[in-house]
Amino acid sequence: MVIKNQEMDEIRRSRVWQGRAMTGEWGGSGKWDLKDETWTGNGSWSGGMLFGAWNVKGKWESTGDGVGDWKGDGELNCNVEFLRHLHKYVIITIFILCTLIFALSYFLGSYRWITAIVAAFLMVGLTILAVWITRSTSKGKLWLSGTWKDVGEFRILNINGTWRLGYHTGTLSGKMKDPKPN
Repeated sequence: MVIKNQEMDEIRRSRVWQGRAMTGEWGGSGKWDLKDETWTGNGSWSGGMLFGAWNVKGKWESTGDGVGDWKGDGELNCNVEFLRHLHKYVIITIFILCTLIFALSYFLGSYRWITAIVAAFLMVGLTILAVWITRSTSKGKLWLSGTWKDVGEFRILNINGTWRLGYHTGTLSGKMKDPKPN
C-alpha cells in the first residue's frame, strides 16, 4: 500500500504547467476507450491566482505489447480573461493616434470640414476594429502528445505539450494513471 501511495504522489508531482509569467499544477482523470481507440480526459489546473478546467480528447495506438503512442488536443478555461492579440491592439492604437494627429493638424491648418469629418469617421471605424480584433477571452487551447504503458490493471499516460491562453503560451507535462480499457 505504501508503494502505491508513493507512486500516486510521484504522478501528482509530475503534473506541471508553465509559461513565461505563470506556473502551476494540474490534475484530473481520463478514460480509455478500446472500441475507437480514444482517450478523453478532464480536470482542473491552478497556479497563483489563476485556476480553471481542461478537456482533452485524443487517439491512441499500440506500438508493442502494452505500450503505445497518444496524440490529442483540447480546451482550457480560466477564471481570468486575457486579450487575444495584444500586439495588434498596440499597432492599431498607434495607427489611430497618428491618424488623429494628422487630422487635427490638417483641420486646424486649413479649416476643411469635409476632411475633418472623414478623418473622424475613419478614427471611429478603426477604434471599432481594434476592439473587435482584441476581444478578451477566458478560453484557450491545448496540443498534447505522449506515450502510454500498461502496468498491472492501469495504463500510465506520459503527456507533453503546449498551450495557449489569450496571448500567453507555455508547456504542460505530467502523467495520468487510469484503469486499462476493457
